[in-house]
Amino acid sequence: MPLILDRATLLAAPDNTDLNALKGILEELRSSIKIDLSDLGRDALDCCGTGGSGQNKFNTSSAVAFVVAAAGKRVIKFGNRSATGQSGSLDFLDSISICPVAERGAIEHSLEKENLAFLDASRFYPQLKELAPLRKKLGRPTILNFLGPLLNPLKPEYRLLGISNEAMLNHLATFCIEDPGLKKALLVRSEQGLDELDPLSSNTVIEINGAETPSRYSLKTLRISGSLAEEKRDNRSIFLDIIEGKDSRSLVYASLVLNGAAALLATAAAGSLEEGMEKVETLLKSGAVREKYIRTKDLTKEIAA
Repeated sequence: MPLILDRATLLAAPDNTDLNALKGILEELRSSIKIDLSDLGRDALDCCGTGGSGQNKFNTSSAVAFVVAAAGKRVIKFGNRSATGQSGSLDFLDSISICPVAERGAIEHSLEKENLAFLDASRFYPQLKELAPLRKKLGRPTILNFLGPLLNPLKPEYRLLGISNEAMLNHLATFCIEDPGLKKALLVRSEQGLDELDPLSSNTVIEINGAETPSRYSLKTLRISGSLAEEKRDNRSIFLDIIEGKDSRSLVYASLVLNGAAALLATAAAGSLEEGMEKVETLLKSGAVREKYIRTKDLTKEIAA
């Protein structure tokens, strides 16, 4: 890919790029992957947020990955370091001592042992790594925020995709609808502009079920546990407190339950959001998510050694 020529395009603000131009950029980026890993995406979920909300939030989608894997579903979490926020997926994984995997054998082993593999986007698209300092300097979302989640080389059959920008929500829905390998996807955005479901506001959901006509609806949380007080702790402490059973009353806990339920719904591990929320709370209370985290941490360290 002629990175220098495409730099201005890749760093453009999302609202300034039309659908056809985005399709061309997405196809060009995908074509730079020289190894076919798509078979590893069968029966697997990617839960990913685009970032770009301008708010420093907990890494909900990364925490959701542990929940879904603890429920027995395969997860291939594709992520990157933060370009506009405080903590990207890989920044959070570093803080909780999780090492991403990159080689085919390591990915297969991680999925076989724990139903869970974390992927570093820069390992698969090293040409984009050069843009990271420029994105950080810009301090605003670019189209890479929004195309990034669609670049997962394993091509998962299921997706929970959080999108902070309204126009890009519609564009990415089009890409998912046109993806023949996608069985089901939930695309979500809160009315506050978060790239996840927000317990405190109304949310837009676009549900895509293969060849069925996509449905779009507004969602307000059916049930919330806790005080919904904002947390000032670091993301690592918040995560560990939740999975160790020390926190079941914070806003972050409520967000994890809600978004975890959406992920279970996207993989048919739950028949409704309410059922999914109950399952997530059970997984957290039983210690299953904590055990999944510990085993995954140990496994990724073993693979990296």
